[in-house]
Amino acid sequence: MKIIIGNWKTYLDSPKEAKNLFEKYKILSKKKNVALMLAPSHIHLLSLRSSYKGKSLSFVAQSLGFSGAHTGCISARQIKEAKVDMALVGHSEERARGLDDEGVAKKVQEAYKNKILPIIIVGEHKRDSEAEHYKFVRKQIQSALKYYPANKPLKFIIAYEPVWAVGAAKPPSARDIEMMMIYIRKTLVKLFGDRKGRAVPLIYGGSVNSLSAASILSLQEVSGVLLGRASVDAKELEAIISKIK
Repeated sequence: MKIIIGNWKTYLDSPKEAKNLFEKYKILSKKKNVALMLAPSHIHLLSLRSSYKGKSLSFVAQSLGFSGAHTGCISARQIKEAKVDMALVGHSEERARGLDDEGVAKKVQEAYKNKILPIIIVGEHKRDSEAEHYKFVRKQIQSALKYYPANKPLKFIIAYEPVWAVGAAKPPSARDIEMMMIYIRKTLVKLFGDRKGRAVPLIYGGSVNSLSAASILSLQEVSGVLLGRASVDAKELEAIISKIK
């Protein structure tokens, strides 16, 4: 079983566009060996979630915030009330708007309090040397999880999405991705022990398409992929899912 998360971002403007693509997602979610998850923009999230009566497709909020005086945000409580149980946390686009490591850690904590599974996104901006980008990602993971109760079951996903690879003509090679995933796994094992650390799903994002999907999904430590632009192209999405063995 492989996880496929479609992050629609704000590519789709009208409710009609969202509904039409949603129908395709419902069909694809019934295919074998795929756990298909949909992260529509907030304006479409409630209507699509409330209209869906099936069980094969899961919903993800594109971000998560706090209750109170936070104009323009969506709170963890609101997400939970909408019957959505997962949220992206720490996306590079949020970080670019000012979300720092401490903010990510507090959002992970808020997700835990409200029984929402956070999909924690990490990734370096550039690669100066092998050692430095590994250290950068390790720091992001350690910081994001610093308020997570170590004595509880680990209910989160780590998504490795190198910022420099988003929209890049030449994303990381399968070998580069594999080495980082192994490093992330070792980091989690060091933080939480062997049994818990090995149970956390690791997924990859960053210019994933139908040409690169097969080699990425075949990697031992990769439990799935996080899609951006490809998530709103029905033919491309179907082609990516077809690569799952």
